[in-house]
Amino acid sequence: MDYEELKQNNRKAAGRRLKYLLRQSGMLEFFKDGLFEIDVEEAKEIIQSAADTSKSKRSASLKKEEEEEEEASPDFLSHQPRCITGGTMRNYQLEGLNWMIRLRANGLNGILADEMGLGKTLQSISMLAYLYEYQNIRGPHLILVPKSTLSNWLNEFARWFPVLKVIKFHGSKEERATTIQILLNGLNGKKKNTVPNANKKLTWDVVLTTYEVANMEKSTLTKINWRMLIVDEAHRIKNENALLSKTVRLFQVEHRLLITGTPLQNNLHE
Repeated sequence: MDYEELKQNNRKAAGRRLKYLLRQSGMLEFFKDGLFEIDVEEAKEIIQSAADTSKSKRSASLKKEEEEEEEASPDFLSHQPRCITGGTMRNYQLEGLNWMIRLRANGLNGILADEMGLGKTLQSISMLAYLYEYQNIRGPHLILVPKSTLSNWLNEFARWFPVLKVIKFHGSKEERATTIQILLNGLNGKKKNTVPNANKKLTWDVVLTTYEVANMEKSTLTKINWRMLIVDEAHRIKNENALLSKTVRLFQVEHRLLITGTPLQNNLHE
């Protein structure tokens, strides 16, 4: 995927995102007259009334049509991807996968915020499996994780999705230099570096690294146009002025997924 293709994909995603958000904004018509001149309790009543009225406006036939369309859509899975081979996903994990698929289909990034122990790692890996199996996208993908979970991520890939080639980007300066040679093998060396699938296949699909290495080696990681960026323990980037937050924003990425078991919203801006 070269840089121009990435830009084109992101433009298309922006269009899908706008259409999706506009479809969700039917109740906004209720706010156009004098909402900001009333007190908080009255505003709450109007908002609730707007939501109820908006729902009631949708006819039963329209609901049925939407449900049939959703079930027929390739973006809805009734079973886990076949390349997920380490066991059977639970129903709520499959539901989470479908949620991530719909986000991507509508040009939206997302935050997977299940509690600890509910399989956020598996759900994230299953999203890469969906891209592999249904979209013919192997990568390149970038996953940023805490150092303490690096081994667990490697083990989960080996268990659930062994077909995907995962490279660990970590270690001493010499070890990282060796990994960098592997990562950059296949780039065309232009100003906006690309990963030309047609000319030279990559020997890897996923780069798994830590926050610290991402900060140290950002000059390398920014040379690759990533299909998907996954950030584990993503509450680490809620401060937009933190070094990791600034580093993450430098990457050229088609789709982003944040994973956290910790609530992010201390304020609306975060």
